[in-house]
Amino acid sequence: MEFSLIQRGEDVPKAFRLLTETWGHWPWREVESSLQQGSYLLILAGDAKNIAGALFVNLHHQGCDIIYIFTQPSKRRAKLATTLLAHLEVYLKHIKRPQKIFLEVHEANLSARKLYDSFGMHVINVRKKYYDDGADALIYMKEVFPS
Repeated sequence: MEFSLIQRGEDVPKAFRLLTETWGHWPWREVESSLQQGSYLLILAGDAKNIAGALFVNLHHQGCDIIYIFTQPSKRRAKLATTLLAHLEVYLKHIKRPQKIFLEVHEANLSARKLYDSFGMHVINVRKKYYDDGADALIYMKEVFPS
């Protein structure tokens, strides 16, 4: 399986086309326009015809916020999401100062929470009754240090 890092430039329309073909109508236009701004990173897993997984992050001076992480249902037990997170960590380790990875997750999303726990992330805060169903959002963080 191939992994691609896309920030801006000629790869963005191709990535947008593949994302739309693979997953249909998610907010890919938002992803496409964000990538053109240059403060976002998209990591894709798959090949030229099909994307098996995607990780979309907003880069900032402290590190990054994970916006989306997707894997094809058939790849969910194949550790693809873990591999996408590992690629993000390698990318961040090349920056010459400590970085932090942040994300938020619905408290009932146990499979995602298990993934983030296994990746060494920990809950640093809770947004009470954040979601429409009244559930809390758990804020996760992991520090990454330069290699």
